[in-house]
Amino acid sequence: MRQRHLILGLTFFFTGLFTLHSQVIYIQSGATGTGNSWADASGDLSAALNTASAGTQIWVAQGTYYPLQCSSCSHLQRDTPFSIPEGVAVYGGFDGTETSIDQRDWENNRTFLSGDINQDGIASNNTYTIQYTRNVSAATIIDGFEVVDAFADNGIYDVYTRIN
Repeated sequence: MRQRHLILGLTFFFTGLFTLHSQVIYIQSGATGTGNSWADASGDLSAALNTASAGTQIWVAQGTYYPLQCSSCSHLQRDTPFSIPEGVAVYGGFDGTETSIDQRDWENNRTFLSGDINQDGIASNNTYTIQYTRNVSAATIIDGFEVVDAFADNGIYDVYTRIN
C-alpha cells in the first residue's frame, strides 16, 4: 500500500513539474496581446521565440509571419531568420480557437514563414534564411508551416538553413 502511494505521489509530482515547465504561447497575425491565450494572442512570433525556453510550445494561427519587417532592408536585416531555441516546439496550422494541439488543421489553416521581409514581392530583397536551428535535440520541433520566399544571392546561404 505504501509503495502505491509513493508511486502515485511521484506521478503527481512529475506531472505537476512538467506542467509547470510546459508553457503555451499563442500567436495570431495582427494580434497585439501578451500571448497567454488565443483571446490575448501576440502577433510577434520572433519576440515569442526570443523569450521561449525549453519546454515551451508556441501555437501559431493561420497567416503569414516574417522574421522582421523593414522597408529598405540592409544586409544585416536580410540575415535575420526566425531562430528556434533548443527544446522549443513551434506548431502552425491553428485557426485560433483550439484548446488542444490535436484540434489543429494545418492543411486548411495554412501558416507561412515568409522571407519577403519588406513585402514588396521582389525576391532579391528577401531574407537569406527564414528559419534557423543549430545543435538542437529532437525536443526542438517546427511543424505545420510552409516556408517561402527566401533568397540566397551571395553563395553562403541556402534557402532554409545557414551553413556554418
